Amino acid sequence: MLWRALRIDERRFGTEHPEVATDLNNLAELYRVQGRYEQAEAQCQHALAIREHVLGPKHPHTISSYNNLALIYHKQGKYQQAESLYLQILQIFEEVYGSTHPELALSLSNLALLYEDVGKYEEAKLLYQRALAICEQMLGPEHHVTSGIQDRYAALLRRKK
Repeated sequence: MLWRALRIDERRFGTEHPEVATDLNNLAELYRVQGRYEQAEAQCQHALAIREHVLGPKHPHTISSYNNLALIYHKQGKYQQAESLYLQILQIFEEVYGSTHPELALSLSNLALLYEDVGKYEEAKLLYQRALAICEQMLGPEHHVTSGIQDRYAALLRRKK
């Protein structure tokens, strides 16, 4: 079904259109969830290339593609590549949206999880603390994003004991 939508949009809009990038991104996400990481990576890189070219590197959809590719790299154990993208995302978020945007908190949390997986527990702890401060301030302590980050942070603290 997703391949069909991609082919229809390619014929309708051309191969370098944001709708085509969205189709590729959706296909990459499906592959990621299925554990087909090499295929997910290829589709995500293609979507990212289109979005960078057409929308620019600071557009929310482009940032979403950066994040999706970082998640794929993380799942594949390509930690340096994932870290590089997460750091790029953080820089863009802070530059464009400021230091208290909820999406920044999610990116901080994603990087913290990566650091956890590679044993950088102190760095992860600091990132979770910063992400929680943003979420509590901007979303409130009862918001589902805040509680999700609290759960990750608590799991880290339990793991360190």
